[in-house]
Amino acid sequence: MDDKTEKFDFEKNWRERLSRAVESAAGKGIRDLVLQGGEGLTQDTGTTEKIIWTCGALDLLAENTAEGTQRAPSVSVGWRATSATRHL
Repeated sequence: MDDKTEKFDFEKNWRERLSRAVESAAGKGIRDLVLQGGEGLTQDTGTTEKIIWTCGALDLLAENTAEGTQRAPSVSVGWRATSATRHL
């Protein structure tokens, strides 16, 4: 298959875009920390597993980024990945 006929992989595309954004905002070290484990997510990965990984990645990003260096406004929603996924 060439690039034009290959099936679009949303998860891979999203992780690549997230990777570039985190690296740009926080550097390679934080990017590597935040995105660890995400390479195993595919279109066949269950929704709950994707949500759990995403919440964890966002928690790691928040924990490892000083408030003064965040480029976009952040909103505290008052939950952690563990509590957010308790009911999934």
